Order: sequence, then C-alpha cells, then structure tokens
Amino acid sequence: MRISTRQTFLNSVSNMQNSQSKLADLQNQLSTGKKLNKPSDDPVAAAQVVKLNRELAQTEKFQDNIDVTQRRLELEETVLDNLNNATIRIRELTIQAGNGSLGDADRKTIATEIRGLVEYSAGLMNTQDAQGEYLFAGSRGFDQPYVLGPAGSYSYAGDDGQRLIQVAPELFVPSSDSGEYLFEAASESLAVGLLPAGQGFIADLEVANEETFAAFAKGKGDLQLEVQLDTTSVTPAWQYQFRDSDGAVVEGPTALPDIATGETVEIHGLKFTLTEPAASDLVIEQQVSGIKTLTVADPVAANALHTAVGDITITFDATNSQFDLTDGAGDPVTVDGQSNPFSYTNDTDQVIGGFRLDIGTPEDGETLTFGLPLTAISPVTDVQVSDVTEYAAAANAYGELEVQFTSATTYNLVDSGGTTILVGGDFSGTPTSVALEAPALTSLGITLTVDNPVAGDIVKLKVPAGTETTMRPEEQKQNILDVALELVEVLEQPVESGTQRTELQDALSGTLDKLKQVEERNLEARTAIGARINSLDNTKTSNEDFKLFTQTALSSLEDVDFAEAISELKLEEAVLQAAQASFVRIQELSLFNFIR
Repeated sequence: MRISTRQTFLNSVSNMQNSQSKLADLQNQLSTGKKLNKPSDDPVAAAQVVKLNRELAQTEKFQDNIDVTQRRLELEETVLDNLNNATIRIRELTIQAGNGSLGDADRKTIATEIRGLVEYSAGLMNTQDAQGEYLFAGSRGFDQPYVLGPAGSYSYAGDDGQRLIQVAPELFVPSSDSGEYLFEAASESLAVGLLPAGQGFIADLEVANEETFAAFAKGKGDLQLEVQLDTTSVTPAWQYQFRDSDGAVVEGPTALPDIATGETVEIHGLKFTLTEPAASDLVIEQQVSGIKTLTVADPVAANALHTAVGDITITFDATNSQFDLTDGAGDPVTVDGQSNPFSYTNDTDQVIGGFRLDIGTPEDGETLTFGLPLTAISPVTDVQVSDVTEYAAAANAYGELEVQFTSATTYNLVDSGGTTILVGGDFSGTPTSVALEAPALTSLGITLTVDNPVAGDIVKLKVPAGTETTMRPEEQKQNILDVALELVEVLEQPVESGTQRTELQDALSGTLDKLKQVEERNLEARTAIGARINSLDNTKTSNEDFKLFTQTALSSLEDVDFAEAISELKLEEAVLQAAQASFVRIQELSLFNFIR
C-alpha cells in the first residue's frame, strides 16, 4: 500500500489533536473533580445520575417532613403533659372540696383556683404551631378549636380530621390529633337517635338506665326496631322486635296489646312509646325466585364479570342452603376463585362478583337470570297495605301470597300452602294498580303497583307487613373545660341542707369519674405520640442509610478517581510528546529531499 506524504502529515496531526483532546478532558476532570461533566461523556451513566439525584431529593424531602412532624408531635406531647398536670390538680381540688369540714367560703376559693386552671387549659387547647395554625383543630387549622360561648361553656369548632405526612415511600405518619379525640373524652350521657328522624309511630324515646342499655347495645351497632302485624291473629294485632346491624333478632317478637292507645315499652334500660302505624307506613317485602332485590355493589367488578361470562343464572338448592351460578351455555361460573356450590343464609345480603343479592327464603329449583345493564327483577314496583283489618285477616288465612301473572292484565293467587285461591284476577281497568282479591271478590287489603307484567312472572309477598326505624346509640361527650366549669358552679353554691350536701357529693363523685376518663384519654394519646416519635426516629435512620447508599452510587458514576486520572494524564502526556518527537523525524523523510 502506498502512503503519500500528505497522508502521513494528516495522520500525525490527527493523532496529536486526539491526544491533546484527551489531555484537555483529563485536565477538566481533575479541575472539577467530576468524570461526568456532560451527558455525552457517558449517556448510560448520565441517565442513572438523573434517577439517583431524583431519589436523593425525595429522601431529603422525607427527612424534612420527619423534622416537621417531630416538631409538631413534640409540641403536642408537651401540651398534653401540661394539660395532664392541670387535670391532676383539678382532681386534687375536687377531692379536697369533699372535705366535710370546709365551709362555703373555702369551696368558693377552690372554685376560683379551678376557674384559673380552666383558663390555663383552654389556652393550651388552643395552641398554635410555628405556622400559626391551631394544633388541635383537626383539618380546620385556622379555626380556633375551643371558644367560650355566651352560656358559659366551651364548644369545639374544629373537626375530627387528622393530618398525615409522608416520611417514607410507603409510610404516612399522623402529625397531630384532633381536639375531638383528645379532649371530648368525658362521657356525659348515652342517647339514642332515630334514623330517619320524625317517625310517627314512636315517641318519648329516652335512655332510662344508661348502664343497662349500654350493656345491651354493646357490639350490636345500629339497632333496627320493627313493628309488625301479628299474622297469628285474624284481627289486627301488633308486635315488636329488635335486630342488630347484622340483621339477627336480638329481642322479641313481643306483643303490643295496648298499641291503639299508645303503649310504653321499657326494655334493657331503653324507654319509648309506640302507637299504631298508619297503613301507608307498612311495608310488605316481595321476592322473585328467592331474591328480594338485586343491585350493583361494585360497578367495576360487576362489569368485569359480565364481560367475561355474560348473563348469569342463579339456581337455588334450598335444602342445603346453596346455589349454583351458570353462564348462558350452562357452564359453571367461577367468582373470585370460588366455584359452585355457593352457600347462603336466608334473609341476608350477599355480594357475588360485584352484584348484591338480597336473598329472601328461596325454594328448591328457583332460578333467576341477571346481567348488565341491570333490569328490575319484579314487575311489581310497589306494595302497599290499603286496609289493616283486611290485610290482618288475609295474612292469617293465607300466609305468604304468590302472585302469578298469566298475562299483562290477569293474575292468579296462590297461598302459602300451594293452594290456588283465585284464578283469572283481572286488572285491565286499572293497568298500573292491582287491588288483590280472594274468592267472591273479597279484598285482601293489599294494593300492587305493576309495570308491564308478562305471562309467567311470579312475585311472592312475604309476611308479616310492618314498619321499622333505626336506633343509633350515641354517647354524648364532654370536654375537660366544661367538666371543671360545672363543678365550679356547684362549689359556688352554698350548702345549707342535707339534700344540698348529697347533691354536692354526687357532683364531686361524677366529676372524679369524668376526670379519670380524661386522664385515661390523655395517657392513651401520649402513648400513641411516643410510638409515632419512635417510628419517626427509626424511619429517619433508614432514610439516612438509604441516602448514604444513594450518594455512594452517585459518586461512583460521576466523581473522578484522582489517582487514576493523574496516571492517565501522565500517560497521555508521554504519548503526545512521543508523537510530536516522531513527527519531527518523519517530516524530513519526504521524497523531495532526495530530489534535491
């Protein structure tokens, strides 16, 4: 291969320029301490550096959040400790006030000190943090939580919100507690609320014995009071029963012989008066193929199931309290990893693949097909008792009625024993309303509202008819400020008789009980705060370890190894010097030198 003089010169110059460029890069690395100064130096490493820097910034933010949370929790802990000391002092004064040797003036002096402690405690409960937000107002940080009202009592103006601060990728720690949890801790009384309010058949509801009722209601959730017609009687007779939040009967049924004049019921410490419900208030449950209602509980799950298998048919095996699910081809349907058979309990709700089935009392072989979009399972949209006397007689005579639609305007009636009591009932003159009749056109006191029934539709009307209301036990709470102020009012009154002395002792005893509850809540809260602070300390240590690991990885990618860089610089310098020296010799080997 022939190499020209020009080629020799160009190669030599190019090599020397490359060496000079490498020297410049090495010198830049040594001067900056970084071997990665721009993405083009190492694109893969540059991408890793960006990711590690993002993780490092996130960790540093978590550390800042930990510092903020610790400051808030330590402030809260200090306030609660001071409040506990004030509560202890109020308890000491309460005990002192029970000393029989004290006179009215002495008790007034004690009341004055307690008032001072109340004002001191109110200031602590309205503590603000460094940002000016109230520490115990829940999520309403700029609303003063405790305000003295014109009636002389303190009301809570915050909410029950709790602020959560992220201190690790998957860890959120509460940075405060609401005043509702911390300070509304003294049990004042037990009350019962009605849902919905204003039920006409129940009045004068009160808790006559809090201890007895609390023991009865414990663990039962909302109580359902049902007032029903007694189907064992031909004439209207009433009874009541209680169910817990799971639907289980916990009391009754109990007869109500004097309900027409208003019957007072006192049971397990709960007292109320029941009057006869209006016919329009009574409800008759209906069911189709063993199901009372069918709704969608989880739209996403229901849509996914319907997309996978289409319409579903449920078939009941009432003998074994089981049912099977099949698709349109008759193949078994698996839901959430479970396949046929599925178990059920009468008169309970059951969620299957996002569909909620309110199951009644199915019979063997009853089937129902459902899917999306969901359609009404019954052509009967409403069932009403039109006449209580007629309905009571019908329920006693026939029990559960089965309405069998034979066309869009005709129906048959079957009683609970399977006997057909009416054939060809006609409602063509009133196409949306059916007043059920028995033989000889005797009214049954039941009116149905129907919507386009077709031959073969079957609706069962369950007995007994009745009405219900929800009773929700609610414990009324008091804050430490009002507890102390109520005591102050008692202590400022003169004691001149044995009755007044007894009232004073009762007030002191009640106050001591409430103060104990307040102290227990304070201790519970401080224990929880201590656990949170320990968790923050552990998380902070973990974050520091992660930060060190990230910084080490980052350094390995972008920081220069000075010993290695200096060695490379010396080597490249020697290479450049050798190239320059050899070029001086090579440039004299031109062919023109021989021509001369």
